[in-house]
Amino acid sequence: MESSVLSILVGLWLITRFGAPEEEPIVPAMYLFGDSLAHAGNNNYIPNCTARANFIPYGVSFFPYQTGRFTDGRTAFDFVANYLGLPFPPPCLQPKADFARGMNFASGGSGLLDSTAATQLEATTLAGSYIANTSFQKTTTPAKFVAVVLARFNQSIVRLYNGGARKFLIFNIPPVGCVPYTKCIAYNISHGECLDIANQLAVAYNSASKSLVILLNEILDGVIIIQLNAYDELMNIIQNRKAYGFSDSKSACCGSGLFNAEVSCGKTNPPNLFCSNISTHVFWYGSHGTYKQCTKPVRDSDSG
Repeated sequence: MESSVLSILVGLWLITRFGAPEEEPIVPAMYLFGDSLAHAGNNNYIPNCTARANFIPYGVSFFPYQTGRFTDGRTAFDFVANYLGLPFPPPCLQPKADFARGMNFASGGSGLLDSTAATQLEATTLAGSYIANTSFQKTTTPAKFVAVVLARFNQSIVRLYNGGARKFLIFNIPPVGCVPYTKCIAYNISHGECLDIANQLAVAYNSASKSLVILLNEILDGVIIIQLNAYDELMNIIQNRKAYGFSDSKSACCGSGLFNAEVSCGKTNPPNLFCSNISTHVFWYGSHGTYKQCTKPVRDSDSG
């Protein structure tokens, strides 16, 4: 990576405390690294890539066409851009895109480990990749797996820091054991309960990464790293769905089969099969939240 300065935003933290900018943007540019939670269409330009969402019915709640985002509308990171007074950072692979105000490197299916895809700064696939790979479980303990992923996380932050990055906003891992897809592959969970082992992996990683973030803030000169508590935020919505206007936090809106996650969104027959009222669902499809879920504000207490 070149040595140009990368401002990887203190986004939602600034929004919560200072509100949206009225004129000039808070930061000059926004650079995103991540998986499908931040994906804005990079995989559209990768030949033979199967992790795509550039077809009906993705984007139906906001976009007039399918951009490749794995939700029914904007992602949480699009809202960050809005509040910061910036345009949505375009996919880094998009031809002739304007990258003057930022760039989106996120790729659906990617993770910190090379075994998941190109190394990125988000590890939401951590628990899912471990749970689904039974042969991997036989050779690697959960503690060792978390340590390996955390080491790669550390390397990634330091590499970006050495390239000029100073401001980082990082989301910890949400309760991946509660998403419809995880419950679907753990087929013995018949009543929609969360898969404890997946959530335990996420909690273990989040605890260790929080300690690492504290250390990096101390030893890297001039750096500001803020880690937002996505785990507790989403768990709170799932457990108190009615308080947030949701009626279903177990099944996906789009898809079919067990928890509407056995057949992925857009690959059903008909391909545009989804629930009649998207806003009542926490989850849009097997592993992603709905547009409405992304509008849920972050509380001050969640930024530690």
